[in-house]
Amino acid sequence: MAACGAGRAAGQGTGAAVVTGVVVDSATGMPLPGARVDAARGRLRAVTDSAGRFVLRGVERGQGRVRVRRVGYADGAAEWELRGDSVRVKVALASAVIPLAEIRVVAEGLDAQVKAGASAVWTIGAAELAASTASDVLTMLRDRYTLRPVRCRVVEASRVGGRGCFYIRGTPTRACVLVDEVRAPGGLDDLVAYRPDEVGRVYVFRGGSVIAVYTRWYMKQVARDGAPFRTVDSMTTSECP
Repeated sequence: MAACGAGRAAGQGTGAAVVTGVVVDSATGMPLPGARVDAARGRLRAVTDSAGRFVLRGVERGQGRVRVRRVGYADGAAEWELRGDSVRVKVALASAVIPLAEIRVVAEGLDAQVKAGASAVWTIGAAELAASTASDVLTMLRDRYTLRPVRCRVVEASRVGGRGCFYIRGTPTRACVLVDEVRAPGGLDDLVAYRPDEVGRVYVFRGGSVIAVYTRWYMKQVARDGAPFRTVDSMTTSECP
């Protein structure tokens, strides 16, 4: 898909500029939050916000290409010719549902690897996620485990988002949220971007202070590549210090 606009001209030379864009559903035209965007062979990365928008800074002038991935959709891309200070692109993704049976096979190995060495883990499986009527994963966690999202103290809230804590044992406890084995910068707020049927597994560790979410898309990619999943201990050590 081609670029849909450009900023003021600034010559043909190389240099850093900005690419802005929006990711939408190809059938409905609705914006898609939580889509992963990368360019320059993965050097530049972003995640779309609630309005499906993203910004890539430090882009070299000239021709470029952005790749977009989101759970529940086929991969998409857009190309641009950047001659000025900025260019805007639009990427439309087509829905691509991953069969539940395929996720179940992958989950058998995932359970053993992720739980290795961990204690007090709650698991929400693919079948329960697919059958859920909750609008998003955060709502499902609240309803299933009566975990109440609350605001952290001011210092913590600035780090993990507006609903960065769960109320655990009478105390607001900051939750470390991992999506596809990477810490979610928005904490609990990021879970609103994922529908339950887009997710293959949810693990809740340590009474709600660590939440690991695996999208169906990611589980399929790991299985295809033959790479092992990380254990909760390795993830929390590197992602939740």
